Amino acid sequence: MKRKTAAVIGAGPAGLTTAKSLLASGIQPTVFESRKAVGGLWSPAAGSVTLNPGMRTNLSRYSCVFPELAYDPGIAMLPTAREVGEYLEEFRRRYIPDECLRLGCAVVKTGRVEGGGWSVGWKEVEEEGGEEGNAEFDFLVICSGFFSMPYVPPMPMERFTGSMLHSIEYSWPHDKLSGKKKIVVLGGSMSGVEVAADIALRVASLSEEERAGIEIVHLFSRPFWVIPRFLPIAHKEDPSAPRFVPDDMLLYDVNGPRKNPVAIDKTQEEKNILINTFISSQVGGRQEDIHPNLHITDHYMRYTPWVTISDSYLEFVRSGAIKPVVGRLESADGSTLHTSTGEITDVDTILLGTGFYSSASLQRFLPADFYRDLTSSDPGIAEDPNFLPVLLYRQGLHPSFGNTGGFVGMYKGPFFSILELQGRWMAGLLSGKLPWPSTREMELGISESRATRISRITARTPEARIQWSMGDYLGLVDELRRTIGLPLLPETNEVYPNTMIPAHFSPGHEEAEKTLRQMTEVLTERSGSDEAKGGILSRAIFKALHGKWKLRRKIVSKHPGFSSGTFEGVAEFLPRPPSFSCTPPPTGDSGASDEGNEHEELSTCVSITITPSTPPPLVHSGEVQEYLYTETGTFTTTPSLAMPTPLTIQARRSYIYRHHPVQDAITVWFVKPEDSSCVDYFFHRVEISGRAKDGKGGWVGGGKHLCRADWYWPRYRFCFNDGGGRGGQAGDGGLKRFEIGYGVKGPKKEYDSDGVYERIKGVVGSGSWGGLGE
Repeated sequence: MKRKTAAVIGAGPAGLTTAKSLLASGIQPTVFESRKAVGGLWSPAAGSVTLNPGMRTNLSRYSCVFPELAYDPGIAMLPTAREVGEYLEEFRRRYIPDECLRLGCAVVKTGRVEGGGWSVGWKEVEEEGGEEGNAEFDFLVICSGFFSMPYVPPMPMERFTGSMLHSIEYSWPHDKLSGKKKIVVLGGSMSGVEVAADIALRVASLSEEERAGIEIVHLFSRPFWVIPRFLPIAHKEDPSAPRFVPDDMLLYDVNGPRKNPVAIDKTQEEKNILINTFISSQVGGRQEDIHPNLHITDHYMRYTPWVTISDSYLEFVRSGAIKPVVGRLESADGSTLHTSTGEITDVDTILLGTGFYSSASLQRFLPADFYRDLTSSDPGIAEDPNFLPVLLYRQGLHPSFGNTGGFVGMYKGPFFSILELQGRWMAGLLSGKLPWPSTREMELGISESRATRISRITARTPEARIQWSMGDYLGLVDELRRTIGLPLLPETNEVYPNTMIPAHFSPGHEEAEKTLRQMTEVLTERSGSDEAKGGILSRAIFKALHGKWKLRRKIVSKHPGFSSGTFEGVAEFLPRPPSFSCTPPPTGDSGASDEGNEHEELSTCVSITITPSTPPPLVHSGEVQEYLYTETGTFTTTPSLAMPTPLTIQARRSYIYRHHPVQDAITVWFVKPEDSSCVDYFFHRVEISGRAKDGKGGWVGGGKHLCRADWYWPRYRFCFNDGGGRGGQAGDGGLKRFEIGYGVKGPKKEYDSDGVYERIKGVVGSGSWGGLGE
């Protein structure tokens, strides 16, 4: 019997997992891809939409993965786009034979064949010409993706005299951004938040005078939640020292919705309040402490939440580096933007963080009548290319395919799980191993999608517009698993969090078990000497330092030439792109006390190789890896026999703090005396040893370091709000207080210093960037 064939359009994640499932079901796939490499938007090959290779995923490597191939353990918890692209290439190498791939071939035409099947025409993508071809297949599976083309909302902007660019064009430096005085980022979803935070980070690397002349305005239609990439889990004995896990580990916990399902008699408003309350409990409040325009008020709690993910956006807003404005852009006149809530004047550049759409790419190869059937059979219903571009049953099927194909990956959301299950379902349907839904079932499902689209288009207020057409991710996963006969793993238990990931779809498979073991290591509560290890705590602490703190330090000197006293002032951790490259020394190299090791310490602290980074290395989505730390205030000496009258001195001090993701380390560096913004030499590594045993709570650490002629014994304590983010304040990582102390001994000094840092509240618009306040 002749083997059935399928044309698969697109070699991104959807096309690859679909091809694998088709092969396993006995169907021969041919995967067409216009790029010359697999991976879709994750591919390093040139394409209309390609992610920046340095951008990190918003979810952990346990969610951005297929069940039957684990990541290498050395890959970061949040992989970069480059690492995801390399992972997809390895997936292809392992599971998709070369003869199944037609890379560099753009599909230009499809059509039904009399008697069944599909005709597919393609053209090789070459700089000059390119051969054309045509073949017939039994089935057609469209995996060209949702994020095919940049979406530009219809707006009358012809009279705008500034520059406009889409987030997919964004890079730094950029001729449409560099040297501009007022940049407006448009869009209140993922892209808008990521781009605004990244621009703020880039601007932070400029001089104070240059920063003061630049204004970043973020324009969006309604407030949204900002979820950090790592969330806290309270420790039973010491709530001020929580452990941290990737956000998806908590958000995709299956115990909650299964043990406490939402009652079917609840109204949509009641359901929305429950969802918003859950999010608030995770992030530490409703963001009222950040800015009034980001406050999720009681009014917004009644509506479907809008969610974004960022580690730095909220603190940039709190400091005044980003000015959030609620309103919808209506028109422009010269350099003035007219919004639904007022005017924004003197605008140089508009950056569109408005997402992507797929309809333009579909129109290139689908027959016109077939495309119309997919988008809407009712001419009175407007298209919504950025939300529900095609109306499908369960995001994949339509009667017009005649049970000979469908879509995989026409979905906005956490997609590796959905792609895997949709690919398996499609392969099961096409191979006859799973039953097709009836035409009536499909039409009912499509009518629900149509109603969702209409409700969004006709929403009278911005808050009534929903962000995603399928917001119940866990519900969609369970629905697909039941459809294809997979067990609902993990089973409900008493473990928290009990996270669902794609590896649960292939129980017993070696690669799936490997991923599950890696995730278990992250989620398991550590104890003893290992409780501070795991690669997440240092990142969570470093992220939480961002911003301004009230500082009070007490110094007790034992040296006659060095005064005791008290310092009171303000400390600021100002984020900026990494300004130099280095490899931090390993932990434990500074704990020895014998003279032989003292010389080794001296060599380590002063002679670490530092390479200036010009231009700064690629870091995207506002990821912060370096702070310029500055403290300013008043030092008042303690009365003594030698100096009975206290002296008051204005003092200023700077350091550079660095986070090293690969080494899971935080380091501190001295700055040059002649330029306090430039690194001079290594100071010490922040070594967290574990939870405090003195009853005062928090994560503590220390060490011993010889810097030039002076020995330092640093002491650290980081105290989070009870339960981490729960009950604390949004945006600060739950860090309510931290302490930095030193014991110092050298030829000309011997003293103890103990500083306490507490978050400054109510600083909206009062940051170090002038002209950005309310």
